[in-house]
Amino acid sequence: MIIAWCPRAAFQPPPFLTRGPAPPRPGLNPFASRFSLRRARRVPHFVLMVVVVGVVGCSGSGKSTLCTALADALGGEVVNGDDFFLEDSHLEALDLSALPWPGEGIPAALANKRTDTNVPSAIDWGAFEAAVDEARSNAIERDQELLFVDSFMLLSGAGRDGVAGKVDRFILLEHASAPPELLLERKWGRARPGGASYKDRGVTEEEYKVYLDGYVLARFSALEQARFLPPGTRSITLPCERGLAQLVREARSFLGMDAAA
Repeated sequence: MIIAWCPRAAFQPPPFLTRGPAPPRPGLNPFASRFSLRRARRVPHFVLMVVVVGVVGCSGSGKSTLCTALADALGGEVVNGDDFFLEDSHLEALDLSALPWPGEGIPAALANKRTDTNVPSAIDWGAFEAAVDEARSNAIERDQELLFVDSFMLLSGAGRDGVAGKVDRFILLEHASAPPELLLERKWGRARPGGASYKDRGVTEEEYKVYLDGYVLARFSALEQARFLPPGTRSITLPCERGLAQLVREARSFLGMDAAA
């Protein structure tokens, strides 16, 4: 067998390295392809591919909890869409008075909610996209393979045009099969950023159910109807009522990072 020697300049390093063997390049035999890959690993400007994972689901489905658990287990930063809401002066007005409130109308703790934060226009998508780009760059510098993006509006029209286009794989947390009281229990008693829960602020369970069904889930249902995954992405749908440990196992398997691997 005759093996031809080629100068170093003849080999161009691939733009990223995956876990599996590199596919043969057109025009080269398999030996030359493997030899080129070994050379590429020693190139100083070699860049690791970062897989961006988008986690989507309605409020209370467990997106943030799952992202945190995966980031802790596998390494990686989490970019949360809730950090990019616009100032109240730039948000659409919200009127909850038309909902079928029990008793004498809107509870006092909910009467102050006069801006709509459950529509795509409430997000500063430019800042969100820039944060994902910065987090990806940070991941490359830290040799981290994963980056998690958490937002229930990620697959809305506004999100799909920018942030979602940067996502490689989607984990969709489905709530349709969950017991009706699950989201209510998670949301009603959960402390809000910078304040107490609606339960602790005097909103009854019946009142909060009206708010959850008539406003929060109604807005998310409208987003779901317009949902469209960007071409070329992979996705998995997981029922949000499953335990966290099981969700983490299934997500790891989907990402090719089983605990046993």
